[in-house]
Amino acid sequence: MTKAVKEQEVDGILIDNYALTRFSNLMEKEPFRVERTIEHPITYGLVLPSGSPNTEHCVRRYMRNYNHEIFERIAKHLIPIKVISLK
Repeated sequence: MTKAVKEQEVDGILIDNYALTRFSNLMEKEPFRVERTIEHPITYGLVLPSGSPNTEHCVRRYMRNYNHEIFERIAKHLIPIKVISLK
């Protein structure tokens, strides 16, 4: 992905905050900057094996009743990046 930007095959990359945090080492090694952030509600999914209605019911109930805990756990693993200006 960073190679395509460096070689000007693409003008830029649209990437979510989770992926950006996960691959922050790429951003630190390359002379890239965040041009703009787009505020948008985030939706996360969960994959369950088919044929597990009891598990699905339990997970849906947990997500409905404890969604704040889920977002807190996700937030613990997100690391803000520094915006570097090239001016």
